[in-house]
Amino acid sequence: MKVKIYKLGFCLFLGFNLHAQSYYGGIEIGDKEIKMTVLDVQNPKKGTYELKASWTEDIEMAAGIPIECMFTQADVNNVAYAVLSNYKKMQATYNIKNSNIYIVASSTVDMASNTNSLIKRIKEFTNKNLDIIPSSSEASLLIKGCIPQKNHLDSMVLDIGIKNTKGGYISKTGDGNTFSQLTSDIGIVTLTEKINHILRQNPSYNFDETIFNYLPKLREELSKMYLNLPQSKTKINIYLSGEAVWAFYILINEKEAQDNFNEIKYVDILSSKFVIENNFNKIKKAALTNKDIRKVLETYSQKNLISAGDLLITALEEIQNTNNKNIFFAKYGQISWLVSYINNHAK
Repeated sequence: MKVKIYKLGFCLFLGFNLHAQSYYGGIEIGDKEIKMTVLDVQNPKKGTYELKASWTEDIEMAAGIPIECMFTQADVNNVAYAVLSNYKKMQATYNIKNSNIYIVASSTVDMASNTNSLIKRIKEFTNKNLDIIPSSSEASLLIKGCIPQKNHLDSMVLDIGIKNTKGGYISKTGDGNTFSQLTSDIGIVTLTEKINHILRQNPSYNFDETIFNYLPKLREELSKMYLNLPQSKTKINIYLSGEAVWAFYILINEKEAQDNFNEIKYVDILSSKFVIENNFNKIKKAALTNKDIRKVLETYSQKNLISAGDLLITALEEIQNTNNKNIFFAKYGQISWLVSYINNHAK
């Protein structure tokens, strides 16, 4: 009997210890909230990992940045205590090793003139370094976090978000690898706002015809992303992330993505956009019984989804030969920074 108990205890200990080896935690400080992520990483090189938990905590830290350009001491303490609390939670609840927890802050946080006060405070509390992710590094983190390592040189990534569109690819050079960045300051909401602005000036127009007439301008704006970066059009694989792709994947498949990387057909994107524009009641009816579709409609209006479709389709059209490409939805694109950090750690 004692032998069985010892064996059971050893197995439980071994399982708990294995989790400590494969579990990673990420704490991301933004301008309005702190995001926490726990990943179970089986094979970082193949992009095999599972999201075990994620949660957020609201903060008021950045409220005064645009005006004062600095944090108050109360701001610094509040954020540092929140980071410490969630840092301890990751260790206690998920048995994550100290070396497997990463703490970062967005470029918005670095707008403050006294960011070093926050860096020092978090170091005092957790003995961990706080990395500030500059906007210039976002593309490289996106690439390394959204594309499996084995496909790095054959692929590009596009992230179509709320406020902007960004992406890039990796090229092999004599001294190593070079990151090429694609950026545009137009996203789902910013495009919708542009069209609404036109409508306010021309009340007799409707949204559909106005955004259709805006398409040549949209093509011109997005084509600038690819200017002087011809290799972006030669990559075999296209990895998509961001809010627009998340919404379209669900509308096409009527469920959330199950895998880390999920194939998505260009023709299906076109078909889904047609339904959004011409038979939106079909989608609203489906949302009554489908919680995933309902979540999309709770997040975005029909106008937002039309904008998302035009952005996604136009961005893909500019790449050319889209029908001959392998297109994937990267499910965890929003935590690409953490996946990138883990990949670097695994080398």
